Amino acid sequence: MIRYIFVLPLFTCFLNAVNTPFIPDIPGVSPETMKLIRTASNPNIKAEDKAKQIGAINAEQKAHDALFKAAEQDDVEQLKTALKTMNVDTQDSVLGQTALMHASVKGSRNAIKELLANSANPNIVDVSGKTALMYAVENSQNEVVKELVAYKPTDKKLAVDINALDLGKQSALMLAIRKGNENGAILLIDAGADTEILDDHKESALLIATKANLTKTVKALVAKKAQVNRANSLLIAAKNNKPELVTLLLGSGARTDIQDSDGKTFADYAKLNPDVQQAWDDYQAEQLVAKAPAQEKAGAAKKIPAQVTQPQDTAPQEQSPVSLPSSQEPTVAVQVTQPQDTAPQEQSSVSLPSSQEPTNE
Repeated sequence: MIRYIFVLPLFTCFLNAVNTPFIPDIPGVSPETMKLIRTASNPNIKAEDKAKQIGAINAEQKAHDALFKAAEQDDVEQLKTALKTMNVDTQDSVLGQTALMHASVKGSRNAIKELLANSANPNIVDVSGKTALMYAVENSQNEVVKELVAYKPTDKKLAVDINALDLGKQSALMLAIRKGNENGAILLIDAGADTEILDDHKESALLIATKANLTKTVKALVAKKAQVNRANSLLIAAKNNKPELVTLLLGSGARTDIQDSDGKTFADYAKLNPDVQQAWDDYQAEQLVAKAPAQEKAGAAKKIPAQVTQPQDTAPQEQSPVSLPSSQEPTVAVQVTQPQDTAPQEQSSVSLPSSQEPTNE
């Protein structure tokens, strides 16, 4: 009899488990809703308990909705009310987005300031590995981007990671470029975003910008010394017939001898696109013109000593026509020295000859 007393509870649990239907997760249905479905379908839960559990789940869901709605609508007062009962980093049940992410999508700057003031973590990721900053740049909410990159919390752990990567190893900079958000991309570049990160496709920010023909972004990247020869950006620009980018990349030190997977070089693609060939010709001509002044200056520097000494050499040449032939040189000497010799002659003319001195007495 004692045996049955111990075995009966175990047997009852087994029957309950067998009678409880297994309900797998349904794609597109939130965890909270799935919890409601499972609770309502469980025959082992009393009706009274089911009502309590369902009521609690609904209340929690409503609080979540109020938090995210206030963040999206930039309603600071409602946001403060929701934060009294909700964790500031609560994530929704669909994509795992936080209130800060919801606010970043909609550009709700006041809500973002309030969330950050309540120590919201900007580096939490959703189901795809995206952060609030990534959502901001993807939706061209550049004022939010400014707010986030300028955020300097006391707790360093809450500082925005500008180089965080999503599941595809894409940074916020790469996402901004892929979305064509040039102003957002430039904001990130100026804020110190890493320009050399490679995504799952081994593409850098410069290569992505070149493919998208984003001239302003390419200029900003090369100004930050992005490696122009790392991913054959020049080949892509030539292949896509983008002469302006070709000129820009050539001026930044892009090599023309790199081959792509087909064994083709820049010159091969330039021949196929007249505009690119013209850009290449113009660039080469400019380089020759730039070198010419340097060569002229070097040549002029060699001629300068001769030009400086020439006046000294010409001085005697100007006097040489005045000098007389060698046969008359004695006469010339007398004439030149005559002013000096005449002075004593004038004095001697005043004095009387020695033969007349007695007569004066």
